[in-house]
Amino acid sequence: MKKTINFEKAYTEQHGRKQRGAAPRGGRVALLVLALCAAVTGGAAGAIRYQQYRADRESEAIAVFLNTSPQALEYQRLQDIQSRYTALAAYNDQVEGMADTIRLRPLFTEQAYAALQKPLHSGMSLQSLSLKEDGSLSALFTCSSGADAADYVEALRTEDFFENVRYNGWSSKETCYFQLNCSLKEGEGW
Repeated sequence: MKKTINFEKAYTEQHGRKQRGAAPRGGRVALLVLALCAAVTGGAAGAIRYQQYRADRESEAIAVFLNTSPQALEYQRLQDIQSRYTALAAYNDQVEGMADTIRLRPLFTEQAYAALQKPLHSGMSLQSLSLKEDGSLSALFTCSSGADAADYVEALRTEDFFENVRYNGWSSKETCYFQLNCSLKEGEGW
């Protein structure tokens, strides 16, 4: 007896049953891959969150240590002292500069003012006086005539207290004005 085997019919029947029955083999693999990815991703996300939580806790512990430890408090105290020292040093420099100016000004204001007042004639008056840091002086006077102004300036030059004495004058109907510019001689406080 001869048996005839129909390979085509056997192949079709076998594959037909697979198509009609359970899920194909490739679908199972895809579901398995998706499930594995979800498990890995979820696990990785959880691990990341846990590591972040631990890092936050360690950061908080370090911050508490840095703000409350005896070493941190001492360091902060030293920084406060240093900033106060720097501020006081700057203030001291300012005070020394002012003291230098004040040491010079009394000599100028008392002695120079007396020297400016001494040669004044009757009818003459000092209207304004300004002093610059370089020791130069500018003053505005009124008098009754231009001759009074010239006499005053000559008397001031003989005082041997001022140098570079210059003046400009002008007059109105009733009063003569003149602007005096000079400086203290060296050794007179400047």
